[in-house]
Amino acid sequence: MKVDEQLGVVRVTRAVSAVAAGRILNTKTAGSQISGSVVWGIGMALHEETHIDHKFGRIMNANIAEYLVPVNADVGDVKVIFCRRA
Repeated sequence: MKVDEQLGVVRVTRAVSAVAAGRILNTKTAGSQISGSVVWGIGMALHEETHIDHKFGRIMNANIAEYLVPVNADVGDVKVIFCRRA
């Protein structure tokens, strides 16, 4: 993680996600799904104010037009590791 103190910008330079997902039929597709979820989580943590309905577990922000999506410049290297049963 890098922080630019003058601009107040936080950047994630790398992330590793180790997943025990069971039987993977297509490694490339599954890796892309996990990588996307990591980017989504980084976006929720760094770019938005998320309102969550704790009773139902749903995101309650009403206007998708103001939703900020992280781009390549916001997220560095994302490594996905699938844990296999021995």
